[in-house]
Amino acid sequence: MLFYTDLSDFELIALIKKDDSNAYKEIYYRYTGILYTHAYSKLQDREEAKDVVQDVFSYLWSRRATIEFQINVSGYLYQSLRNKILK
Repeated sequence: MLFYTDLSDFELIALIKKDDSNAYKEIYYRYTGILYTHAYSKLQDREEAKDVVQDVFSYLWSRRATIEFQINVSGYLYQSLRNKILK
C-alpha cells in the first residue's frame, strides 16, 4: 500500500507528473499552511493571501506535465508565491 506521507517531495512530483491527484493533495497539505502564512505576512489581507496560494497550486497542477524543478519543491513554491505577490 502506498502512503503518500512517506514519500519525498521529489517522489510526489514524479507522481504528480503522471496525473496522480493524491500526490498533489499531499504536496498541497505539506505546503499550503506555510505558504499562506508567508503570503499573509507580505499582503496583510487574508482573502488575497488565500487566493495567491490557490493560484500557485492551480498553476502547479495545470503545468504538472511540463514543470521542471531546478531547485527543491519548497523553493519552487516559494518562488512562485513571490512572483504572484509581486504581480
